[in-house]
Amino acid sequence: MKYSDQPITDKTNAQTSTKTLLDARHESLNRITKFPLQARGKLFGMDTFSWVNPSHEELINTFDALPFQLIWICNAATAEELLTLDVSLLHKIKTIIQYDKASFTLDKAKAMHLNSYLCISDLAEGLESILGFRKQKCAVIFTSDASTNNYLKTFEDFLKVNQNS
Repeated sequence: MKYSDQPITDKTNAQTSTKTLLDARHESLNRITKFPLQARGKLFGMDTFSWVNPSHEELINTFDALPFQLIWICNAATAEELLTLDVSLLHKIKTIIQYDKASFTLDKAKAMHLNSYLCISDLAEGLESILGFRKQKCAVIFTSDASTNNYLKTFEDFLKVNQNS
């Protein structure tokens, strides 16, 4: 009896674990199809992307997969959360442009690893600074959550004006 109980428990745990993994994967796939990473072409010679509502895992995997440094335009909470989860991303991020708070929120020990960290409350004004951060073999990634679509529109408007100039 001892031996028959053990496999049933292990099997039940494995089924529960598999179901949890499948549910998480399904949720991730749904999010990707709703708000995928979008290539936006070149901006000042840099590959440019936007992404609404990416999970932290998706961002970490994407940042790790890109072969060059990043200029990441994001809100303060996402920057802090992501760099708390995976501090090794600091070697991939050249610059963070934090668009929702004009005050510095990132831990100073982490920020020391960045070339620059710009805190702005006016995204349109802050986007103009990208030209100063321009670098060959660098990408621009803009992220926002679904509740900040006005920021996404500002970014898209900036791209319309500056990609053709």
